[in-house]
Amino acid sequence: MRHAVMSVHDVKAKAFARPFYVPTVEIGTRAFAVSCRDPGTELNSYPEDMFLYHLGWWDDDTGETENVVPPVQVCKAVDFVQHAKKEKE
Repeated sequence: MRHAVMSVHDVKAKAFARPFYVPTVEIGTRAFAVSCRDPGTELNSYPEDMFLYHLGWWDDDTGETENVVPPVQVCKAVDFVQHAKKEKE
């Protein structure tokens, strides 16, 4: 099965986090959104610095990878954090 390879980029650290694998980009986006709304995460503490990227695809049947060049920015943490704050108001 083919899985999306996703990673969070921290612009202040100038680094990508260890990639994670999900069945679709949309499922990765949802997982990112959940983490952004959690006050105990760095995504919530520094949302203006954090961006989710789609890096490519990995096939767990063949072990093959396919890079997305350049990586595609999917969403920003700040959008999810701001939305969560508005829901509380």
